[in-house]
Amino acid sequence: MKNLIWRHQDSGLDIDAFFPQSYDLSDLKGDEVKDFQEDYRYCQVIGFLKTAVDFNKAMIAKNLDKIMIALSICERRIALNSDEIFTSKELQTNADYFKCISDEIQAALSDIKSPANFSTQPWFRKVFNTYKDTVTEETAKSTIREMLNRLKPILGNQYSIIGTKNAWILKPGGKSRGRGITIHSKFENIVAAIETSQLDTIWVVQKYIENPMIILGKKFDIR
Repeated sequence: MKNLIWRHQDSGLDIDAFFPQSYDLSDLKGDEVKDFQEDYRYCQVIGFLKTAVDFNKAMIAKNLDKIMIALSICERRIALNSDEIFTSKELQTNADYFKCISDEIQAALSDIKSPANFSTQPWFRKVFNTYKDTVTEETAKSTIREMLNRLKPILGNQYSIIGTKNAWILKPGGKSRGRGITIHSKFENIVAAIETSQLDTIWVVQKYIENPMIILGKKFDIR
């Protein structure tokens, strides 16, 4: 459907913003995998903030450090280039950026029940000094809402697609009736599923719509 340019060229519709993000992961050493990992990590940050905005006071207190980090990451993305928030090449060469979205950070954002312990990290001291006055137990939720409201016009339709579970659907080529399709919320599980598969085929990963329209509690399609 992305190739149906003639149906969209006069409508002003941004196809890349309209459809759920998708990537060809057939070559696990290719650049598209790196682009997907960047997008996956950023979606996880947004999903965490969408979860944190509904935290009670005790959960806010337990996750203050993580909230500061997530806000900092979003601020950097907005500052880099809000018009190319998913495709900025600068992110691929910005070592400091990736250092702040390390595997350790991703694990921390996935575990909302345990407090983070980044106080000894030099990079976190800068983050803490930036947000210590605006991200407190009393003000954190309003600061999160402000950031999410800033992200809405930048992400467009993608904003509502990004859920709190960061779920992605992995599809093998040359199949039908849903065969071989799996849903994952961890990047390493997606890579492992491809590496251990016996299928010699292309693989496509696409952002899973976590809050789809349903009828009587069931998903549906119209053909």
